[in-house]
Formats: sequence, C-alpha cells, structure tokens
Amino acid sequence: MAEGGICTDTINQVTLSASAGDLREMFGRVASTVLVGNVDDHWKNHGFLRVDGTWRLSPLFDVNPTRSGSRVSSRRINERDDASNRDARPLFEGRDTYRLTMHDAADVLSRVTRAVSSWRQIAQKHNIRNEEIEYMASAFSEIQFEYAIRYVDERAGSG
Repeated sequence: MAEGGICTDTINQVTLSASAGDLREMFGRVASTVLVGNVDDHWKNHGFLRVDGTWRLSPLFDVNPTRSGSRVSSRRINERDDASNRDARPLFEGRDTYRLTMHDAADVLSRVTRAVSSWRQIAQKHNIRNEEIEYMASAFSEIQFEYAIRYVDERAGSG
C-alpha cells in the first residue's frame, strides 16, 4: 500500500463522517510540504483531536523549510515518489486517494500555492533580514510551484 494510502486509510478509520474535510486538508498539507521543502515529514507530525465526540485531524505543526542541497529522505507521497527528491506530480496524480475531483484538487492547490508563494512578504513583514530570506530561498522549489500552478491552470473548471 502506498504511504499516502496509509495516511488516508487512517483518516478514514479514525474520523468517520468528518473524513472528507480531513482528507482534503491532508492533500493540502502534503502539497505544502513539497512546496516548502519540509523533510522532517513523519507520522508523528499528524495528530488527531477529539471534537464534538469525533476524531478530527489536528492543526498542522512541525513543518520546517529545508534549503536545497541539505535534503534528506522524507516520507514518500506514493509508490511513484522519490523521497530523496520530492516531486509534487505524484500527489496530483493520486488525488483520488484523497477522494478529490480534479476541480477540488486544483482548488486546494490554488489555495496552498497562494499561501506559500507569499513567504517572502511574510518574512519581510516580521523584520527578517534580506540575507536570511535569500539564505532560505532554495527551500521553496520554483519547479514544484510551476507543477502546481500548471495543474491548477489546466484543470480550472474541470470536475
């Protein structure tokens, strides 16, 4: 079974009726993990909280951008993914694992790419020095952004 499948199966079993929203959230988390070069990607980064008598995916935590060249093996997205050289395309191709239509997957990716693409402005707003911003720039893979944006553009309006 693909590792992404293990994650989605767990969400399905634990969250029951709330799983559709949690699966959508997990798809976005995996996309953001690739876009920010997070390599500290393991199952302990995903928890569940008891809310109104049901288990729900916890808020996102422990996501750390990692500069290019210092990559280490991470958890695979699916069987096609190379964990030492992350690529967002297997995630897009496996969107059905998260029970997402092409349109829904594109919607999530659009939201994630908008949020992550503003990282420089957010860093500047918090008075991070330009040298430090440039030091971290290689963590944010331009090619992965291009893949995500292309996926969104090609599927706009698809169902």
